[in-house]
Amino acid sequence: MCCVDQLKLQPKADGRNFWYLECGMDSDRLNRWFTLGANLGVIAGLIFLGLEIRHAQMAMQSQAFQARALDAISWSLDMAKEEDLGRMHILIESGTLDPDSLSESDWRIAYFLLDGARLDTDNEHYQYQNGFLDPGFYDGVTVPMIRHYAPIWRQFGVREGRPEFRLEVDRILMETTPSLTETDSSTE
Repeated sequence: MCCVDQLKLQPKADGRNFWYLECGMDSDRLNRWFTLGANLGVIAGLIFLGLEIRHAQMAMQSQAFQARALDAISWSLDMAKEEDLGRMHILIESGTLDPDSLSESDWRIAYFLLDGARLDTDNEHYQYQNGFLDPGFYDGVTVPMIRHYAPIWRQFGVREGRPEFRLEVDRILMETTPSLTETDSSTE
């Protein structure tokens, strides 16, 4: 234990004096304690940084979910206000929409509704790829939307956006389209 009576006056080379405390610890032992303290500080800092990164990621996921909810509300309000949009949306959802049977104005409405759905699902896929959309939402909501809309997008010539999204659409459609051998074996 160090005490005040161990305080010593030591002359420096330049003639000035300085005080130091003599505690019976050699500099090597003191250095090891400082190193241990510094290492513990670094470890504590890394733990804190990891917690902050996790918190920021959770906040971004929440923000992305909120943005999707607001988009869905806006979409629903548009459908409720515009009779043509609502009627066309019902046709698209039913799966009975034939592009050749539509008037030019109905075709345009259908195209823009489909393009909006494509933009929405492409955005959700992008968020999922980057870890901002949880797998439960992606598999439970986004993948079924892609499965439903992709064949209709292709009927209407709606481009599928990013190359990564096109590959994902192809993958999802391959999973849902029975192979020729499965169809043949089921008819026997």
